[in-house]
Amino acid sequence: MIIDLIINDKRINVNQVKYVAKNFEFISEYEIFFRVNKVAKFNQNKAGFYIVYGNQKTIHFNGKYILIPYIHFEGQKETYSFLDSEVDYIGNSINKYLPILTYTCQDDIIQLRQKLTSIHINVDLIWNIFFHMSLYREYLYEKKFGELGSSFCKLSVPEKVIRVPVANCLISILENLINSLWGKELRKKVHKKFQVLLTHDVDALQKTMLIRSKQAAFLLYNAINFYRRFKIKKGSKYVKKAFKMLLYPANYYLLDTILKMDQQYAVTSIFFIYAKVQKNFKRWKHYFFNPQYNLENLKACKKFDNLKREAIIGLHGSYESFDRADFLRLEKAALEDLVGKVKWNRNHWLRFSVQQTCSVLEKNGIQYDSTLGFNDQVGFRSGLCTPYFLYNFAAEKAYNIVEYPLNIMDSTLYNYLRLTCQEALYICKPIINWVIKYKGVLVLNWHNRVYSKDFNWHQILKELLREAKL
Repeated sequence: MIIDLIINDKRINVNQVKYVAKNFEFISEYEIFFRVNKVAKFNQNKAGFYIVYGNQKTIHFNGKYILIPYIHFEGQKETYSFLDSEVDYIGNSINKYLPILTYTCQDDIIQLRQKLTSIHINVDLIWNIFFHMSLYREYLYEKKFGELGSSFCKLSVPEKVIRVPVANCLISILENLINSLWGKELRKKVHKKFQVLLTHDVDALQKTMLIRSKQAAFLLYNAINFYRRFKIKKGSKYVKKAFKMLLYPANYYLLDTILKMDQQYAVTSIFFIYAKVQKNFKRWKHYFFNPQYNLENLKACKKFDNLKREAIIGLHGSYESFDRADFLRLEKAALEDLVGKVKWNRNHWLRFSVQQTCSVLEKNGIQYDSTLGFNDQVGFRSGLCTPYFLYNFAAEKAYNIVEYPLNIMDSTLYNYLRLTCQEALYICKPIINWVIKYKGVLVLNWHNRVYSKDFNWHQILKELLREAKL
């Protein structure tokens, strides 16, 4: 179905609207195609269905149309109104807690006026979608404070905002509005279905003294936090774990074992491999934060050949290459010498710059990225549970790289949120259900070392995969 999207306010950034339209077409369950034009170029003979964005100038239509208001946003504070009941009056089954930017709604709740040939809605759906999808919040943060990295705690946003795929919900609302006015079911895409992408960041192949020390320090830090809150039993438990981490040996390689488990659940597996490039190690923190193995360690293992045949191998960009195209080029070339063409990337520590990272990846021929998640929270960093194109703020257009947002990571649940198995399941189940609902891609990250007896974190992974009905 072709829809003319008419820009009816001179303040609207047309490039931002085109970006939303491109991703809408890519993400939508239906075969919908947009032609975006300013009102000056409006031609009534082009289509029988229109979306009018902004209401600055009166337009008379022969066909059906949806009117979406443009609400001026410059300098507005990021606050949210939460829907607290089912949005059944627009044919959607979003049950509750959908966050809407308060300043983009003309009233306290989403409302609409529907006639035979038109629908008028009172909330700026398009800006809400763009805000989350483009990482506009992080773009403003980065311009003011510098790199956010992957720390949700730096943002003044309620946790429940990122526990909902806001952009997917709003795209679904718009789809339902179009369906209800069109009068017949839109044609669906044949290939749209729920998937699980099980990824593994290979950060360690051996239990080195540096790894022992870093993980033990993390465990002792968590123990102190529990003691401060007078949770003595939990604090003591973490102290015991810290000493066990320091003193006992463990096998961290386990790549072949992990691959067999992935195949048991019939999920797509990606192993992100770090490629050590000596040139990068000019400062102590790079040595401290990067993995310690090199590609020779992998080449020497016979089981690695099986991994290359049975799984996708991606680049695990180093701590410093997220904004350095020259570093990433050397790392990618080193990994390709071992495994052949590399199309995927995820940056170590999930380091990500809204203004620079995608440019670095594009320059180096990366086609798919899965860095976009938080270290300290699970959920939907960009409000999406589906692959999409990120926004280039400098060029005001979409990057060519397809981003697969990361939803749930092992260390987030246990190191940062310090959850029990039951608590982790309680938080993760709604996230899985959202992804299933929108036929998205559930992206999980379980490091290879956590399958060892030091962690045993793969047990909850099995529960999550069962929850996803695999």
